[in-house]
Amino acid sequence: MAETLFHDMEGNPYHEIAQKWIDKAYIEGYEDGTFRPSNPITRAEFMALVNRALDLKEIENASFTDVLINDWFYEEVLKAVKKGYMKGSENRMFPANNISRQEFAVVVSRLGSLDENVDETVLSTLTDENQIPDWSKGAVCATLKAKFFEGFVIDEFNPTEVVSRMEVVVVLDRLIDSLLVTIQEEQIPQAPIVTKKHSGSGGSTRRSTQVSDVTVTSANIVTVISSTDGFIKENFGFEPSVSIESVVYINGIYTLTLTNPD
Repeated sequence: MAETLFHDMEGNPYHEIAQKWIDKAYIEGYEDGTFRPSNPITRAEFMALVNRALDLKEIENASFTDVLINDWFYEEVLKAVKKGYMKGSENRMFPANNISRQEFAVVVSRLGSLDENVDETVLSTLTDENQIPDWSKGAVCATLKAKFFEGFVIDEFNPTEVVSRMEVVVVLDRLIDSLLVTIQEEQIPQAPIVTKKHSGSGGSTRRSTQVSDVTVTSANIVTVISSTDGFIKENFGFEPSVSIESVVYINGIYTLTLTNPD
């Protein structure tokens, strides 16, 4: 893996996470050799980042007065709407606005399907709890309990404060790690892959399938059970050479990525 060096990341405690995301092409640095970790991130840039990190491809038609078909972020918005993590307000998506910490918390909570019950014990640890509006309180509590904002929030949440590129990358990285599923007592490596990929001659073929719930019954048999009625919907039988590379849980959907030699 080729290492990309940014002179403004030297000594940054999160430089390894940033480098990982750069290597995966989820985020980029700047032409002058900087990463600019403290820079804000617009809602449009944020949606593009999330979509790349989760490999979201599907779109849902939606209309916002401030999102036009020729805008570079047009499809990124439609992907976010399809996944349900961004909804907009009053027929607007505010793509040019920098994303605030409370907006970020709401998105993280939605992606992680977190329990958004308001916990006064959690809120009482914040000196600015009275500044957190009702619409984001549940998400703030959920993300703090999950320790996603550790290192960025101490005794003040600063709900309207603009979050930085570095904070967004670190918190999203923690979220993705939390979505990993343990199979056969082994934690599957991070790989939120939901599209077919082929690595070429002598490589491997990946295919993915989405299900509502999953139970691993043996090394090569996966039993899929409906999360609504409990009846078995489908059994996936894999050849011994096929392995489950990753299982990622987002918004009530498990995505299995399977690998088999060519």
